[in-house]
Amino acid sequence: MICPYCGKPIENGLTVGITSLRDNIHGIVFTNIDGILEVGNSIRAIFEEKHTSKHRIPTYQIITLSRVAKKLEVPLYLVFSKNEFTVYEIDVNQRFNGKYYYPSDDELILIGDLSDFQNWVYEEFIRHAPLCRWLRKLWR
Repeated sequence: MICPYCGKPIENGLTVGITSLRDNIHGIVFTNIDGILEVGNSIRAIFEEKHTSKHRIPTYQIITLSRVAKKLEVPLYLVFSKNEFTVYEIDVNQRFNGKYYYPSDDELILIGDLSDFQNWVYEEFIRHAPLCRWLRKLWR
């Protein structure tokens, strides 16, 4: 992660602590999750965002993210947000090989600007969601 003020990489203690173990113990993968969308009382989706025009993600990262999405029974979306939003819905049941995973055109959901992305999120996840308790009380 990059500091928005000085532009230098930020290393948090959790990342440093766990990834330093990885050097001595094989089989450790540490992956952060960029976004978990919860609407009402349910988790609706997992998002991984990349700020690059190269539409790829390290294979170790997509494997871990797909395992989490599969366990939670929610979709996994890979979002590239350099100049425009490009969203892929990743099939969490597929096998991932190689150093990087390159999403296919079959997985492409959206290409657009911020407004297009917001509209898609609203229509896909929020519009038909049950109201939370305080909104139900407000609408009575």
